[in-house]
Amino acid sequence: MQIGLGAYVKTRKEIEGVVSELIKKNTVSKKEGKKMIARMLAQSKKIEKKAEEQVRRSLLSAVKTLKSIAKKDLDLLEKKLTGAKRK
Repeated sequence: MQIGLGAYVKTRKEIEGVVSELIKKNTVSKKEGKKMIARMLAQSKKIEKKAEEQVRRSLLSAVKTLKSIAKKDLDLLEKKLTGAKRK
């Protein structure tokens, strides 16, 4: 969560810096600049949410794989122990 906030603050500062330069050069008006900042930040948030979802899905997949491997290992160990008891 804090990493996301830090990235957001950095992104916001970078966007505001670029737009500020455009305003200084009279490339865009202050009103247009504010709209640009809002649009860029909204887009940045969407990208961040997509990335978080992809990471979450990857982690869930990894956990499922590990659980499956662990279950197979436990089943194999149980079979070996059961076989050793019978001997």
